[in-house]
Amino acid sequence: MCPFIPPLADPIFKKVFADSHNLAPLRSFLSSVLDVPQDDLVDLTLLPTHLTQSHAADKEGIVDVRVRTKSGRDIDIEVQRFREPGFRQRLVYYGARMLSGQLHSGEQYQDMAQAIVIAIADFPVTSCPIGQFHHRFRLHDKSHNLDLSDIMEIDVLELPKLTHTTDDTLLYKWLRFFTARNREELDMAATLDPEIANAVDTVHFFSEEESAQILELRHEMAMHDRASWEWAARNPELAAKELSDDVEHITRVSIARGLIAKGIDPDMITDVTGVPVEELRKY
Repeated sequence: MCPFIPPLADPIFKKVFADSHNLAPLRSFLSSVLDVPQDDLVDLTLLPTHLTQSHAADKEGIVDVRVRTKSGRDIDIEVQRFREPGFRQRLVYYGARMLSGQLHSGEQYQDMAQAIVIAIADFPVTSCPIGQFHHRFRLHDKSHNLDLSDIMEIDVLELPKLTHTTDDTLLYKWLRFFTARNREELDMAATLDPEIANAVDTVHFFSEEESAQILELRHEMAMHDRASWEWAARNPELAAKELSDDVEHITRVSIARGLIAKGIDPDMITDVTGVPVEELRKY
């Protein structure tokens, strides 16, 4: 039996939701999150994950899963397992890039389609209490409770805010799938909905070779983390000085460089280290 790899692991997530031959799980998940007509999700088209650069100097943007709906809505699904600096700003940046990439010379602003970023975060993003796990952000005037436009939307799903008591919505059921920490919890999620069962089957078919490689990388990451914290315990003053530069992130980048040198798949490195793919491409 293959070792258990959680559904949020980047390679597995993409196998489940970026398979052009099996878009049913993606369609079901989008339906659970978004307030869009069901008819708009009938025809989905997977898009390149590299965001269009208007200028050569633009910062590169590489998203996890990107899809276009029947009406032209541009949707990016981001999975973030580790807290990182600028996470909220990155979501806004991706949404803005998706919008700006739509128009070409002579085209009209009113022809732009909605750009949506869905972020699945395995850590608290907001200060909202347990039970409030879905947040929808748009351009809004808080003082007058007035929306300027829904042209850009960011949906944040906070997995740690999920309760053990179901609200019987499809979204809750999908988030139970994402929070599965062992085979028993994963198989339990499969009983909640047919399309979730479809997704669970894909997870189970993840190859033993791929699973073993991810586990090996995780073990190596854990060893590096342990060495890093042992060094910090022996050198508290130096560690305190480096914390201002986010020493944990620096350490993960250093590890990522070593894994790249070994020819490890970038998606797997991102899953293990939390260093975004676009940052890995610098090395």
